[in-house]
Amino acid sequence: MSASDVKARREMQRKCKADERALTKQLVYKLDALLPYGQGSLPADPQLSKRKGALPSRRNQLQLLRDAILHVQSAAKRPTGEELMEGLLSTWEDRMVVVELSTWRIQGMSEKLKEDFKESMFA
Repeated sequence: MSASDVKARREMQRKCKADERALTKQLVYKLDALLPYGQGSLPADPQLSKRKGALPSRRNQLQLLRDAILHVQSAAKRPTGEELMEGLLSTWEDRMVVVELSTWRIQGMSEKLKEDFKESMFA
């Protein structure tokens, strides 16, 4: 292999690495915009997020990756439909009713609606 071939190959490798770094940077910025803040974004060192290379959210890449892990773990622990309905109906803030659509039979009510119903003339 001649010296010019080696030089051309190295130049191609540098260009590929630069392209890869640019793509990685783009993806990290997109992920930063999408990911909510988690416990991973709380720096132990207050100067950590002021370092060069901090993202628009003031997190660094390590904090971003920690937040990504926490977000994926919390997504795996999402409540079931039954748990979600139970949680919604336990509210004292909003009035909600669950009905069976085919018969319009009431299946459940929020605590607020139950309280209102107790005080009504229909109780």
